[in-house]
Amino acid sequence: MTVSTVASVHEIAEELLTAAEEIIATTVGGPVGLAYISPGLPSLDYQCDQIAVWNALLGEEQTNPLSPIAQIGMKRRLGWVNLVTLSTLVARCIRVGTTTRSGYTPPSQEILTADGEKVMEDGWALWNGISTAFIEDGLFDGTCKELKFVSMTPLVPQGGMAGWVLTLAIELAGYR
Repeated sequence: MTVSTVASVHEIAEELLTAAEEIIATTVGGPVGLAYISPGLPSLDYQCDQIAVWNALLGEEQTNPLSPIAQIGMKRRLGWVNLVTLSTLVARCIRVGTTTRSGYTPPSQEILTADGEKVMEDGWALWNGISTAFIEDGLFDGTCKELKFVSMTPLVPQGGMAGWVLTLAIELAGYR
């Protein structure tokens, strides 16, 4: 297991960002134009087709060596398992309707379906790609660590953007 330092959270966030970029580049939407580490929940006002990774939470794994019921922090005297929660946003531009003097015209059924395909493919690719990278390619030092897929949540399509937020909890050793 890699020794942890003050830079470790950023390093695993970079590792997740790189993996997400590679995975998303294989989808029908293709590579994104903007990929970055965000200091918090990112805004969608920068650019279409983007990936952002941020640290959503630092916490502890639920542990208790003397009971089958898990309890947070019960191993603190002997050591504990840190969980770093990282979220990955994948957002794509989607087409919107047009407004003319005669009123608003929504996107056609074909356009809505094409955008839906692009966004759904991104989500499924990210979900499967990250688990494959962890198991087969050693992402986050591979299966010797705890990795929890906390959630995969779709963004509400609005403002010409749609996408997903994947949230993972990753075991990371502390440091002195």
